[in-house]
Amino acid sequence: FDDSVTDDLLNALRNEGSAVMVSEIEEGRRKQPDPISIVANICNMVNRRLPDRKIVAITLGANRAPIDDVRAIQNASSGSTGWTIAEYLHRMGHDVICIAGKTSAHPSFTLPDVRRAGSPDAMLSVAKTVASGQPQPDAWIHSAAVLDYYTEPIGGKKPSGVDSWELILIPGVKHIAELSPLVDGAIRIGFKLESDASEELLVQKAKEQIERYGVDAVVANLKDEIHDPETLRGRLVRSDGTVDDIHDDTELCQMIESLLHTS
Repeated sequence: FDDSVTDDLLNALRNEGSAVMVSEIEEGRRKQPDPISIVANICNMVNRRLPDRKIVAITLGANRAPIDDVRAIQNASSGSTGWTIAEYLHRMGHDVICIAGKTSAHPSFTLPDVRRAGSPDAMLSVAKTVASGQPQPDAWIHSAAVLDYYTEPIGGKKPSGVDSWELILIPGVKHIAELSPLVDGAIRIGFKLESDASEELLVQKAKEQIERYGVDAVVANLKDEIHDPETLRGRLVRSDGTVDDIHDDTELCQMIESLLHTS
């Protein structure tokens, strides 16, 4: 595969306007891409010709912060929802930039631009770099479980066998607020997760996030409902006060994609 004749043939295809998909090297050789990857990339190639395609930045996964050299605290998030949204938008022809924290879930195919940032500070730094770069994203989707409370880590390792270890958690900076001056004019979608709360309180919290940070919409979830097929997947709360029920991940992705075309 890696020889001058193959390179010339691939370049000839590219020069005539063809798209060339080359897999990563596995076990010392290149294999044919799997069917999911082939279909996903063909979808992107076809749909990117549609009008009004966007550059979309999405944060996903959890944050992790150390408390000593070997221990850490971390939010509970697999990254599954973020990957699902990113994959859908890629298939729809948008350019997707993933800013991924700690994830236990994996995308079903290789996305073209994934930037890893596990700690709160690292994720914010990468997000600021993306927001300040060119071309700037047209939309931001804040689906990451940002670690909003953490502690200053001690040096070394806390010895085992001590009866108790008291930690003082301090609030971290709000990423949406920190990014606001850099993303003026972009479409912004936040996420809100509540536990042991009523639907009314959840919606109220989402509306408060819209008012406080100026986001265009918030995906509001109740923790107990997310993985229960007998309940709603969530609710989409818009800046005009309307609330739409979300029944599954497909509907979630479709609603988010529709928001990209509202401005």
